Amino acid sequence: MKKLIFGLVIVSLFTFTGYDSRLLLAEDGAAQTGEFPFTQNGLLQNVKKLPCEPNPPEGTDPAAGVSFDPDHMLCIQITMSPGDYALMAAESRFGINSRHYSTIWALAIEMAPQCAEPWPSDFNWYSGDIAVDGVVVEQVGIRKKGFLGSIFEAAPSFKIDTDYYVDGQFLGDTERLTLNNNSGDLSRMRTCLTYDVFTMAGYPAPRCNLANVMMNGNPLGAYTHVEAL
Repeated sequence: MKKLIFGLVIVSLFTFTGYDSRLLLAEDGAAQTGEFPFTQNGLLQNVKKLPCEPNPPEGTDPAAGVSFDPDHMLCIQITMSPGDYALMAAESRFGINSRHYSTIWALAIEMAPQCAEPWPSDFNWYSGDIAVDGVVVEQVGIRKKGFLGSIFEAAPSFKIDTDYYVDGQFLGDTERLTLNNNSGDLSRMRTCLTYDVFTMAGYPAPRCNLANVMMNGNPLGAYTHVEAL
């Protein structure tokens, strides 16, 4: 328990210092206004993104599942209909056009008395293809995920289900992928660091590493790839 408490203190320090670092990573002055980036021109659009090419260590084994090696950044290339992607990117738990504090807080207050019930979701599944470190899987299910992070259209978080449309289709032994956009963590370290702390303290936790994600040939940035449980 002492290890866990100490680790969480370290992660907390990383959390509070991480928000300051986002100002240093902005390419223009948008993040320096003090406004939290809940807009289309927010922080995620101001972070430099680079395309990826599959370059896994020792090649890719199509029979293997998706890697959680913390020393390897996955290259995940998603291809889907641009029209479907535009629809998916605009979806939100707060309504399709909600990107501002006023709308979010109004809905949060409305839903507060119903907190024992699942929050309503407007997320839909769409068909697309993925290539993970060069291994291609076609006709997978793709949807947006998240809560506050889901409002970002520039780089949404994703859930991917390889057998959503094709029954029994897997990538090795992997059926589901979870990709978080790190909208509140430009260090890209908090999620994996937190899970590592729990693991070192002897508690079960998902595996985790990073992925460079591209959509229809356009780089979206470094995502956190979290084991789907």
